[in-house]
Amino acid sequence: MVGEVSAEPQLKVYRVKEALTGDTVLLTTGSKLQYSSIIAPELNGVTADVREMARESLEFNRNLIEGQEITVEWGYKLRSDRGNYQAFVFLADGRMVNEIILDEGYAKLHIEPPNLKYADRLRKAGGFSRAQGGGLWRHEEGRKEHTIYIGDKMTKKFHFRGCEDLDGKSQAHLKEFPARIKALSDGYQFCSVCRDRYSEETDIF
Repeated sequence: MVGEVSAEPQLKVYRVKEALTGDTVLLTTGSKLQYSSIIAPELNGVTADVREMARESLEFNRNLIEGQEITVEWGYKLRSDRGNYQAFVFLADGRMVNEIILDEGYAKLHIEPPNLKYADRLRKAGGFSRAQGGGLWRHEEGRKEHTIYIGDKMTKKFHFRGCEDLDGKSQAHLKEFPARIKALSDGYQFCSVCRDRYSEETDIF
């Protein structure tokens, strides 16, 4: 049943037969498995741009996991909103596939309660990749309105204009950046509140 909930998280080992999309694989058991908390572009997306990004995401997933033995950690909610089995997936070396794909920029964050165990970790990965314009996020630069980011010289954090963390700050302690990559290259880190807002909002897929 879609939305079926397990009593507690469980671990099990499987082998991947084939990558189907950027966020879904076919196991040798014949079951489809979706990576929990992320969404990749659709191969049958409405626009050619989305379909091309979907192919890029699929290729990354294929190179990462096809034919690999994986450890699957089932969350409390066994199926995603799309009806697929969903889980947190780990490679033999211990790295989490969900996190790798977000960190490299080939999917976007999509947290589905009650599977919240790795939410903070995945938000951090997704926000960092998008801030750097990595992976599919490189397609976003030309589509978004020009944004000025405000850096705080005292905390070495940068923010969207209007972030409440900037309230009351002296103008002498603030610095404008014309792009995220410039702030990052100067040693600043994204404000956690702004990063989370940024990582979950996108119009490219």
